[in-house]
Amino acid sequence: MTDERADVVVIGAGVVGAFVARRLARAGADVLLVDPAPGTGASAGNAGMLVPSFCLPMANPGALRDAVRALTGRTPAVSLGRPLRPASLRWLAGFAVASRPGRARRDAHHLVGLADGAADAYAEVSESEGIDIGLRRTGWLHVCRAPAVLSAQVRAAERLEGLGVRHEVLDAAGLRRREPGLAADLVGGVLYPDDAALDPSAATRAVLTGALRAGARLRQARVTAVEKGSTGRVRAVGTSAGRLEGDAFVLAAGTASREVGRLFGIRLPVEPGYGWSITVPTSGSPGPAGSRALMAADDHVVVNPGAHQVRVTGGMEIGGRPSAAPTPAALAALRASAERLLPALAALPAGSAWRGARPMTPTGLPIIGPAGRNLVVATGHGTLGMTLAPATARAVEALLMHGTYGTSSSSRPRSGDPS
Repeated sequence: MTDERADVVVIGAGVVGAFVARRLARAGADVLLVDPAPGTGASAGNAGMLVPSFCLPMANPGALRDAVRALTGRTPAVSLGRPLRPASLRWLAGFAVASRPGRARRDAHHLVGLADGAADAYAEVSESEGIDIGLRRTGWLHVCRAPAVLSAQVRAAERLEGLGVRHEVLDAAGLRRREPGLAADLVGGVLYPDDAALDPSAATRAVLTGALRAGARLRQARVTAVEKGSTGRVRAVGTSAGRLEGDAFVLAAGTASREVGRLFGIRLPVEPGYGWSITVPTSGSPGPAGSRALMAADDHVVVNPGAHQVRVTGGMEIGGRPSAAPTPAALAALRASAERLLPALAALPAGSAWRGARPMTPTGLPIIGPAGRNLVVATGHGTLGMTLAPATARAVEALLMHGTYGTSSSSRPRSGDPS
């Protein structure tokens, strides 16, 4: 093991850390990325959506109702795993406090602003690096089986319109004109034409490749210690691959940010929200999965068709065990929901399953900002990591390279042990 030095050490090489490293390196900084498993986790296993329409923060009255229903297992959107740790219970209490209507609307306006331009940023990465990321700017279609669900979707879309998010309401015939393969029992839906979809694994790999091509270095290692000077300034981090010195440090480690933050002496209210997905290979054409990303609003299941695969993702579980694999029952329910939406999917093979954690904050806002004299935190993006990664990188660059900071955070990191 050897000591190394860089202008900026970025901890975490998922999509957020990769975007930060690429932007800083292209601005002339000497950047060192450190991550035990670069480009994996939620950055690879998520639904692959770039969605200004999904920027109502999770801490909102509707999600709070879902969380209460989760206590009885009656909602597909949110479930509570076992065991529920004390930290999870504290997080849920903070989530309940943050779920006020006025705050949710204010925070949604902020998130929509951060999401603006995300698809353009990924298109630039794909073109610059010469890597196909499966970007499709064909919108996101929320489809409904129950009239009450359709009414709720329309009301939500009307509220988002006030934030600049465009939508189109479709009846049953309109759905079929857009997507002929949809099931016959759907009553209507809402199309968000400015949303986009991509292959999240390919996109994360492209951004990481771009960072390395711009001069960033990557060390596949885990941060195990933090070394500070007498003034509280971070001098170095200890890792399984050696000691890494830097002038500045960026903590972008997703769900690991809480644990790593403890090493820095800061308290981060980040809770893992476990999600699961199925990736089904196709014969080289989206075919039976349609031409655009779909949301089965009754079941809260997303179907994202690509050139060579279909990604199907479900709801979220708070609490539970990190190592637990998705249960056969959960996977069967996910597949059944997708096949009810698109019957032709039944002819495709079983596919591969994934379960992983997304970094959730009680407010639903990411934590982006200074947390010490030379430490910046960029974590807690929840289900919007792909969507918000480009804007996060811009904010971190503004802070580190230009001495400014233009975005607000969900909560300021606090000194002390979070346990």
